[in-house]
Amino acid sequence: MPLPKLLAVPAGAAVAAVVAVGAPAMAGGGATQFASCPGEVWAGVVGTYEFEFCFTNVTRSGGDAQARFHGRLVPGVPAPAQAQSLRGFPCQAGFPSREVSTNSRLVVTPDGRVNGTCKS
Repeated sequence: MPLPKLLAVPAGAAVAAVVAVGAPAMAGGGATQFASCPGEVWAGVVGTYEFEFCFTNVTRSGGDAQARFHGRLVPGVPAPAQAQSLRGFPCQAGFPSREVSTNSRLVVTPDGRVNGTCKS
């Protein structure tokens, strides 16, 4: 079964889910930070690219949020011949918020690396 096209999917899960990633840490200015790196791997699908990743998310006291993530394509998924940039896919910027945003960007490189952002 293909993975859902949301980024907040625990690795191995068949449906989208929101899972607490340890305790939130306080960042500057009253912001809250969650991080899955290192140690917790998630799975995502954007377009034809299926990948595993970890992320760091910061939600500011005013509610705006940004997630940054990085990882690798799963084995068997072909990497592009040149870097590909995909934008506008659904993602969850605030974690563990269920709010979905399309202010997103993913870059997939020829060596199979993925890097991206999601903003509310």
